[in-house]
Amino acid sequence: MNYELRESLGFIINSAGRAMSNRLVHNIKQAGVDLTFEQWTVLNVLWDRDGRPQTDLACMTDRDQPSTSRIVDNLMKRGLVCRKADAKDRRVKLIYLTEEGKALKSAAVTEAQRTIEEASEGISPASVELCKEVLRKIAANLQ
Repeated sequence: MNYELRESLGFIINSAGRAMSNRLVHNIKQAGVDLTFEQWTVLNVLWDRDGRPQTDLACMTDRDQPSTSRIVDNLMKRGLVCRKADAKDRRVKLIYLTEEGKALKSAAVTEAQRTIEEASEGISPASVELCKEVLRKIAANLQ
């Protein structure tokens, strides 16, 4: 059996994922919003529902706690989010968007949609959906 790295499923998935994240960051930056891909994912979760525990952010963005804490710290330094104690359990810190963080949503989401359109150019919607289904199955098989 001959194994070719560049033809392996894992290599192709990783390459496509990296290309998508790089293009997203590039497109968002061109729209005047300077975010890393990691910051984008955290903000996206908060745009969906603000005031989440940091542990939820880690889970929903597939990151460990230390990485999520670092991302939130950097977003705080930029004035895009803030931490507040949970009224029910003061040990839990909830992460909230600031007005500046909320204001980034429109431009960033528009550029995310543009990135998806660029990535799926020439690919039928049915093929895109099949690809997502297969990738979810691969992820589930390996967890």
